Amino acid sequence: MTTNGALGPLANHVGVRLVDWALSWLSKPRSDPQQSADAIYEREMARLTQLERIAASPQAAHVTLLAPMSEEATLDLPTTAETIEVLKKRLASELYQLQHDLLDGGRIAGKPCDCLVKHTELGLLPMAKELAGMTNEPVGHDIIAWAHQNLPRMTPQVIAGGEWDEWYRKEAVLQVREFRKRLLGTESASEVVPTGVWRKANDLAARIQTGEMTREQAVAALKEELKA
Repeated sequence: MTTNGALGPLANHVGVRLVDWALSWLSKPRSDPQQSADAIYEREMARLTQLERIAASPQAAHVTLLAPMSEEATLDLPTTAETIEVLKKRLASELYQLQHDLLDGGRIAGKPCDCLVKHTELGLLPMAKELAGMTNEPVGHDIIAWAHQNLPRMTPQVIAGGEWDEWYRKEAVLQVREFRKRLLGTESASEVVPTGVWRKANDLAARIQTGEMTREQAVAALKEELKA
């Protein structure tokens, strides 16, 4: 499975963390079948299959607009609940990316960037507004309020001033993590990183343990996977 470029911007942030997580996970006893790699993989693959079916539905709907649908034909369109589930995962993924940019203080190579504004204005806000219109859960509205309140302190000009550096790396990161937990019921990155990437990280960690490759080589290999 490839990531279809979805995590390309995350490659430098996530590569090291995934390999380290996999190494830590492999070093723990796994007597509980629910914690085995196969159990986790099968569970994630089942969820992925469902999401792929949902994602395919808009294409099918588009085709019916171009050609008359026969009386016998039926469309299996996503339910509101399924749409909300996918939207929550996409919003959580955007929060995950924002979290790592906040940890870097809104900087790339030590220089102020517009990454915080882009994730918040172009990613969080549109999806949070859509979610807020589909469910009575308050988390969508809370993310909207948080974004509007904090956008002024996320510009490259404000970042360059250094006044909010501690807020980015501490308070804001905790707030973003809490939003992810409220959306998905967990802070685990496995909910927002594709199953194939997690499996790759585990394979690379195992190869580190057997001496087939160094940690640096594994990190480089995983970064390429994230860019794929």
